[in-house]
Amino acid sequence: MNTAEKNNQYESTAKNLSPQKNVLQKRLISRIMSLSLILVITSGIFMYSSNMDTLYNMTSVALKSTSSAVERTLYTLEANAINVASLETIKNPNASKEEKLAVMEDVRLQHNYDEVGFVELDGKGYSNYGDFDFNDQLHFQATKQGNLFVGEPIVNRLNGEVIIISGAPVYNNEQIVGTVYIVDLVESCNDKSGEIRFGETGSAYIINEEGKIIFHKDKQTIANEVNAIELQNTDKKFASLAKATEKILADKEVGHLTYKHNGKKMFATYGPVEGHETWRLIMTAPSKEFTSEIFASLSIS
Repeated sequence: MNTAEKNNQYESTAKNLSPQKNVLQKRLISRIMSLSLILVITSGIFMYSSNMDTLYNMTSVALKSTSSAVERTLYTLEANAINVASLETIKNPNASKEEKLAVMEDVRLQHNYDEVGFVELDGKGYSNYGDFDFNDQLHFQATKQGNLFVGEPIVNRLNGEVIIISGAPVYNNEQIVGTVYIVDLVESCNDKSGEIRFGETGSAYIINEEGKIIFHKDKQTIANEVNAIELQNTDKKFASLAKATEKILADKEVGHLTYKHNGKKMFATYGPVEGHETWRLIMTAPSKEFTSEIFASLSIS
């Protein structure tokens, strides 16, 4: 075979191989692009998961800090009652009603309490508001057994104010000789939760074991005894919040969840309140205030 014939054969072979080579190149490029896309998606999922873990950790720290502030406030209420119970005139079983009233009135004015009262072991008691029977009152039932007491905020039947009651047993020679209670306006401790910010526009509140809001920056919400679990029966817009509330109450540990309310997707972190384990502290804000930062970090990455 001469040189011309060999060249013709090579050209013919090259032409036949060229389409196959193009197909292989296209397949290789396609596979590389597919692999790159998989890596990008996997990286994105990893980054999203990592950022969500960071979010959960950060909000858990915020919840713990807020919970500590709530615990300090409740402890202060208990301590206030103990201080009254420790006064010599209050402890003295021989002190007259008038003497006890005078001492309690001094304490009330000094600390700007709404009411300070003393209750005998038979349930009969008195304060600057008058004489009452306290046998059906939770604070008396707890303190006569030697327990400290801080109750849920309630509406004062005497003046319509939202109040919180704390109480302590009164000891003389290691024997319980009566109990004391302090009625304070809820603003004294509710202001603390009102100052709390979560995200840009979020806030904190506390619910009891039934789901009723007992601490909230809006005093009227407490007075109205707002409960999403009950409200869903008459207003379906509370359905998602009610379901979230039920989950929060069932969970005895710190947790996170999302729900919808008033047309917004909300993010919440929650946990039990130490010393009042049936209560739940909830911190909530629109999800976008957190997820926008997460997606922003993904796009930067």
